[in-house]
Amino acid sequence: MAHGSLHQFKAFLERRNERKAKHVGKFEKDAAGYKTSDSLQEYDFPELGESELEKVKAAIRNKIRKEQRNQLIIFLVVIALILAMYLIYA
Repeated sequence: MAHGSLHQFKAFLERRNERKAKHVGKFEKDAAGYKTSDSLQEYDFPELGESELEKVKAAIRNKIRKEQRNQLIIFLVVIALILAMYLIYA
């Protein structure tokens, strides 16, 4: 025969169900505080004209070219140092 009463067992089941219900809603998308929106977010960017857009694109391209050139120079310097160290200590 099990120890405890039917009242204790029912109280145990009730507490367990309450805890389970509390934890189930935490990670569901429909839970409170979780924002679901099928519509796209609208941003308030200024509209650029054709000439302004070309200026922005040119500036971005120039910046990328400078970064690539700097990376190439750094790469070549590192390779030269490694080669020099190899030749000196070999």
